[in-house]
Amino acid sequence: MTEPKRILVPLDFSEPSIRALAYAKTIAKPFAASLDLLHVVPNPYVADPSGLYTPLPQDFLDDLEQDGRTVVRTAPCPVLTVR
Repeated sequence: MTEPKRILVPLDFSEPSIRALAYAKTIAKPFAASLDLLHVVPNPYVADPSGLYTPLPQDFLDDLEQDGRTVVRTAPCPVLTVR
């Protein structure tokens, strides 16, 4: 079996995905593999009253990122590095 170097973990911050993150960490540790977390956010554009699509405010997107980092840091398994 090939030793993993990187493990992709999809994360939606639900309880099952947090458990999957913990499991991935147990797999990664003996191989010193990195964990790449993937969280997909729906299209960050909203329709304004005229029907045009405008981007969400940057402070809202920054808050989403900060909330995600907090969830990952406080997950039942410590994450080695959050970038």
